[in-house]
Amino acid sequence: MLLKVNSEFSLKVQHNIYGRAKIVGDCDKLVTWYKPKRCPQGLSLDEFDALPSAITVREIYYYIVIPGFRTQRVSLITTLLDIASYPTLEIVGLYGKRWDVELDLRHLKTTLGMDILRLLHPR
Repeated sequence: MLLKVNSEFSLKVQHNIYGRAKIVGDCDKLVTWYKPKRCPQGLSLDEFDALPSAITVREIYYYIVIPGFRTQRVSLITTLLDIASYPTLEIVGLYGKRWDVELDLRHLKTTLGMDILRLLHPR
């Protein structure tokens, strides 16, 4: 759960996020997300109350083209708003590397038979 002020994060979303948007680059826009009126499941009331009423995020969208497959549009959401300090291509490249690491870890876990880990005693 990301509740700290001044934390930076990036995530991939499956669909477009709409809100008040300001286009800031060829594939970038700044979007304002608003806090929901009701506390969603999974958050305590204290956590919900600690959230800001709105947050501005940067949506970066790009296309993955693999011959023989459908072209897929991907949206990344980040709080790294400064385009000069954090160029779009750099963020997209880093996310691609992160994805490769996750796939490699999944492959290692499967190969070593660690893809399903169970606790003997619940905590």
